[in-house]
Amino acid sequence: MKLTVILVLFVTFGFAGCTIKKEVSANAEVSGVSQLLHKKWKLLSMGTPGSEELIPSGNTIIVEFGADNRLYGSGGCNRYFGGYAVGAGNSLSITDIGSTRMMCPESIMTQENRYLAALGNASAFKVESHKLQVFYDNGSQVLNFISGLAEFKIKNFLVESSSPIAFAEFNQRLSQEASEGKLWVQDPIRVALEFMGSRHSPRVNIQREDQGGEVAHSTTVTVVEDGYLDDSVRGTWTRFKMKKTDSQTWRVVDIQRAYRCWRGHHKDSYSAQPCP
Repeated sequence: MKLTVILVLFVTFGFAGCTIKKEVSANAEVSGVSQLLHKKWKLLSMGTPGSEELIPSGNTIIVEFGADNRLYGSGGCNRYFGGYAVGAGNSLSITDIGSTRMMCPESIMTQENRYLAALGNASAFKVESHKLQVFYDNGSQVLNFISGLAEFKIKNFLVESSSPIAFAEFNQRLSQEASEGKLWVQDPIRVALEFMGSRHSPRVNIQREDQGGEVAHSTTVTVVEDGYLDDSVRGTWTRFKMKKTDSQTWRVVDIQRAYRCWRGHHKDSYSAQPCP
């Protein structure tokens, strides 16, 4: 049995046009604030950096930052709203949080209350490509988000060929992180994003396909990026095959990569051949 989970990310650069600068006039001089806007940020994990608690896949927690210094989203059960302000050095304060009053299972309500309390104690943020970190409790704790929820779909991309990427050293890091009790190694999407590192692609498409039924023993994560600010490479296609260990953490068994070019034969497809 195969379980397919598709997560599509849409990333818009803060310098994309004058319209954005006009809309965020109150924060126009603050570095990084535009990176928060016009995205849906989904919470992946929260807690002590390096040992964060993963958010269960069935519990979707979202935040969106508006250009009017208001934020809103879903805490997993209730819709919530509030105000925010960004200061020098990407400091962040979130105030006046309110929410609807629906009742949900106790575990979801507990998670929601912890999350909203963390937002109310936010002190700073950091954005790297499609990843957002919001630090709270004087910077000792962190909320880890990724951007987007099915708002953009890369159209009909074709992969003609791919080439293997070395991953032995990365697996050593996974083993080390697992031995130290780091929880992010239990999430295959987080594992793939850690390998990819900080990217600057306006469009990102992530697909996860599990094998093994409800309790997956292996998975394939495919990351497709398009629109690099590069005069040669337009985007990359990277496919990760992973297996779950006895400790419920993931190890990579294969990585393949292909490239899409701005010019030449592969401007409309992905290929192992280098771009001109």
